[in-house]
Amino acid sequence: MPPIIHHRLKTLELHRPLVWGVAPDLLGSFTLPCLQEVEVIEDIHLTQLPALVRRSSCPLTKLTLYQRRVEFPFDEIQLLSGMADLPVRFWEHGKGDALMRLLLEGHFPDLRHLTLGLQPFEVLWDTGVIPLLLDRKRPRPDEPNGGRLHKLIVVDPGRISRFDRMWNSDVGEQLKELGITMREDGFEFFNTSELSKLGNV
Repeated sequence: MPPIIHHRLKTLELHRPLVWGVAPDLLGSFTLPCLQEVEVIEDIHLTQLPALVRRSSCPLTKLTLYQRRVEFPFDEIQLLSGMADLPVRFWEHGKGDALMRLLLEGHFPDLRHLTLGLQPFEVLWDTGVIPLLLDRKRPRPDEPNGGRLHKLIVVDPGRISRFDRMWNSDVGEQLKELGITMREDGFEFFNTSELSKLGNV
C-alpha cells in the first residue's frame, strides 16, 4: 500500500473482520504523528504497533484490548514505551496465562493504570495473577515506573448484577480481606485516597 500520513488522527480502532489479511500492509503504510490511543479488537495487530509508534513518533498513551481467539506471538512483541493506560475489556477464558505474560513480562514498561472489565478480571483471578499484580503497586509516584502500577481498577458498568453476585461470593470475601470496597460501577485496588498519602500523582 502507498504511504498514508494523517496529521490529525488521534484514535485508531482496529477490528479483525475489517482488516483480516491486510493488517501488516495497512499498518506498515501509516504514519500518524498525533496518534494517542489504539483500540484492538482481536490481537493480530499487536506485533505491528511498536513499529507504527516508532515510525510516527507517536505519543501513544492508551491501548485498549479485546482478546478473543488469536494467540499472542510473544517473541515478536517489542516494548511499547510510553504507554501508560491499558484497559482490557475482554479476554478469552482459558487464555489467562497469555494475559499474565503480557502484563508481567515488561512489554509495557511505563504502565501506570490497568483497567480490567469484570470478565478479564475473573480470568486473571482464576489463574492466580491478581496477587502478582498487587505486588506491582508503585511505592512512590516520584520513583521510576519500572512497570509498576498507580491504579488497578475493575469496572463494568453494564453488568452491575454480576458484580453484586461476585461481591457476595467467596471471591468477594477475599477481596474484602484485601481491603477492597465497592464503588458505583466496580472496585479499585489502588484508590486515590491511598495514593494521596504518597504525594501527587
